[in-house]
Amino acid sequence: DYLFFNSSQIVEKTDSTLKNIEDFLELQTPLKNSYELFKDTGKPLKGDSSKNIQAGKVLDLNTDRYADIQLDEAIITEATAAYQRALSILTV
Repeated sequence: DYLFFNSSQIVEKTDSTLKNIEDFLELQTPLKNSYELFKDTGKPLKGDSSKNIQAGKVLDLNTDRYADIQLDEAIITEATAAYQRALSILTV
C-alpha cells in the first residue's frame, strides 16, 4: 500500500493532506503544519536552503516561482504526457 499526493496538495490543502497522511500511517499524534528549526536549517548542503524554510511552517506562496523559465513547447508536451502517465498509475 502507498499514499500518493502531489506536492502542491501540501501547500494548497495542508490540513486535509496532513490528515490523510495521519490516517494512512495510523498515527496517534496529529501532524502539524509547523516544524522546529535547527542550527543547520536552511544552510547550503544541509537540505532545503531556500529562505522559505526559515518560516517554521508550511507556506502557500501562491505564486508562479518558475515564470521566468522558458522551455520548448515540444519538451513541455512530452513532460506533460509523462506526468499524466505517472499520475494514471499512481492514482489507481
